[in-house]
Amino acid sequence: ATYLQRRECTADMSSFKQIGKGRAHKERAQPRARSHFGLLEKKKDYVKRARDFHRKEKEMKILREKARNRNPDEFFFQMESTTMRNGRHVRLGGKGTQHDQLKALRTHDLGYLQLKVGAEKTKIEKMQSGLHMLEDGPETSRECNHTVFASDDEEVDDFDAAKHFGTAKELVDRPFNRLRTEQLATLEIKGPKSKSALAKLEKSRRRQYEELAQRAGALPRWCLPTPFACP
Repeated sequence: ATYLQRRECTADMSSFKQIGKGRAHKERAQPRARSHFGLLEKKKDYVKRARDFHRKEKEMKILREKARNRNPDEFFFQMESTTMRNGRHVRLGGKGTQHDQLKALRTHDLGYLQLKVGAEKTKIEKMQSGLHMLEDGPETSRECNHTVFASDDEEVDDFDAAKHFGTAKELVDRPFNRLRTEQLATLEIKGPKSKSALAKLEKSRRRQYEELAQRAGALPRWCLPTPFACP
């Protein structure tokens, strides 16, 4: 029993030594007589410095090899616009050359803008031809008014818009595609058969008008088609 207790005590002490803080290894400092040289260089510092030195040495060797094998008769088109000053290549060109370059860049930018404006104008005209700009709302600026002349006040009081235009009462306020009573009786009308389908159709049409107004607002006024350009 005494032997087992000693074994347990020894095992506990060894595990405690492993858990405890180890020895702090201190690096050798620069001697006082050489303190004017700065910090003492360690091996890892020497390795970095040696690798950097050898890398530069290899680059210099490659450059010397290229200079030794250089062909004095070789020609590059860039030689016409560069020269050597203090061992460095310097690009030639005065204010006139820079001005010409800026002018060319502005011309290219203007051509690109004109191209994009033309493409956007074509899209606007295509959408306008499909929507006809006939609905009332903030997207359209045209007013839909119809003036009817009457001979006396009695005719004004008895005026029936649906009878006058020959259409159904539901279509009187519609400024586009207003069919007459004869056409409604003979033609087969194809359209939404439920209120949800009609609401979906109106929502789609309203979204197209909003897109058209957004595209028209992004372009200058003088670029817009005729219905937008009018005050």
